[in-house]
Amino acid sequence: MQEEFFRASAMILRDIETVKRVTYEMIEDYSKQNTRYLELRSTPKALGGLTKADYITAIYDVIEAAQTDFPKIRVRYLMSINRAAGVEAAREAIELAKVYNKYLVGVELSGDSRIATFSDYQEVFQAARDLGLKVTLHCACCEE
Repeated sequence: MQEEFFRASAMILRDIETVKRVTYEMIEDYSKQNTRYLELRSTPKALGGLTKADYITAIYDVIEAAQTDFPKIRVRYLMSINRAAGVEAAREAIELAKVYNKYLVGVELSGDSRIATFSDYQEVFQAARDLGLKVTLHCACCEE
């Protein structure tokens, strides 16, 4: 079920304007439910000729707009690192985290746990901790 959700999301979120719209509407919906703190979890993506840095900047632009439009909700970003992308992509994410840290609260290892183990990423997540970021693991049991 969860895998289907992520597959469907990837099909919909193909350009930065759609990402911004969906992100804004998500914050708006949570605000209407009287949520006071929201962490948005997303893997930075290069979309439509834009870089992963552009993706993070777009998310941050939406967070800033939401602070004005929905002042009762505090929104932060949790950068997801997908196991399927490999350790080098994780290193790139940490480099992005050094620069784009305004709303960043942590990094998370996500994706199919059969692909790689946390120990494969130990040095990457130690680098995140050294930056003062929290580290989370997305653990899921995947059916064969």
